[in-house]
Parts: sequence; structure tokens; C-alpha cells
Amino acid sequence: MGKHVHILIADDSFSVRHAVRSLLEEMGCDIAEAPNGAQALSVLRHGNFDMLITDLQMPEMDGMALVAAVRADSRLKNIPIIMFTLQEAMQEKAFAVGVDAYICKKEQNTSERLEKTVKELLKMKEA
Repeated sequence: MGKHVHILIADDSFSVRHAVRSLLEEMGCDIAEAPNGAQALSVLRHGNFDMLITDLQMPEMDGMALVAAVRADSRLKNIPIIMFTLQEAMQEKAFAVGVDAYICKKEQNTSERLEKTVKELLKMKEA
């Protein structure tokens, strides 16, 4: 990835945020974190991010509401969004709300899949 890429991770689990941060920093990304959807939306609105990786179940504002709010915001609506969650059965609803990719944390090779998906979505954004 040529330029610095800024990614926001929204997840109420510190350990998940830490693991995803470590993976993305190894890829050369600059990372910000938010423990819930409401804070994530505020951070997005006050920053300049290239991607959002969000959990589904979070306090204050869940991932579905966060994605809907991002897609409704004229400045943020085109940001690539990955939903990274333990919930396997919400994929169809997540895509309907506007996520670009859906990764279940329970899957095998989750780190590799997340890294590949981030690279693919950033490449599409640059095109």
C-alpha cells in the first residue's frame, strides 16, 4: 500500500481491537479505535479515514446502526466497511445495510482473511 492508510476499528472488546490493530499496523496502516458505535461515528466525522472495521454487537450504538449512519452521511458514505463479528447469521442484513465485507471471527484463518479483504477493498477504493 503506497500512501498511509487510516483505519478505524470499532469493537467493544479490547483484545479484539488490539489483535486487529497489531495485524493492520504490520501492514503499515495507521489505526484509531473506538469501543462502541457512537464513539466510532464521532471519530469518523472528525477524522479522515480510508476504512472502517466494525463489530456487530456493541453498547450505545451497534454495528448495524453505525453502518446505516455512515452510509447516510454524505462525507462518509463511500468509506469501505468490513463487519468483523462473532455473529454468523447476520450477513444478509449487514450487506443490506451497506457493509462491503462480512467476516465471522469464528472462521479459520481469520487474520489472513481480514488482511486480504482490507487489501482488496483499498485497491478497489483507489481504482
